[in-house]
Amino acid sequence: MDFTGRSASNYHYEDLLRVNELYAESGLANPSVIVDTNHNNSGKQYLEQIRIAKDVVYSRNQNADIKRLYQTGIFSDVSARAVKRSDGDMDIFYTITLKPSVRKFVVTGNEKLKDSAIRDVATLTEGAPLNEQKLRESVAAIRKLYKEDGYNEAQVSWQLDTVGDGEVDVVISI
Repeated sequence: MDFTGRSASNYHYEDLLRVNELYAESGLANPSVIVDTNHNNSGKQYLEQIRIAKDVVYSRNQNADIKRLYQTGIFSDVSARAVKRSDGDMDIFYTITLKPSVRKFVVTGNEKLKDSAIRDVATLTEGAPLNEQKLRESVAAIRKLYKEDGYNEAQVSWQLDTVGDGEVDVVISI
């Protein structure tokens, strides 16, 4: 629905560009977009939902800013299933699984460097969704930090400890 109360499709390339502009003006740290290919966007034709999804993917690949909105990395799984109703219409259900949040970033076994130096090179953020890319980058940066300090044989590993519903502790072991 637009600002006038009129229902209209809002998944087109131009709409996504406008969302990106609004996000840029807002200063949000982690903007993202979820496009619901619902019955309103598809004119109540469930097979059109596939076309809409393809259109959004195409738009995402045409513009770096739009692509960045989709690369937030906060979902570990997105799946869809179609269920035919008794009236002949089709309902499509999307199951979205959020990645767990990082509750704590813990360093164990560090005897050579200051923990603050290790935390300074790590790119993980406590309270943010777990980002595997940032985890790998953090481990590589910690290894590099040890090598730069002359500890070429230092082993750096990580593990995730589930601590509650939707939360993990990231444990870096040196």
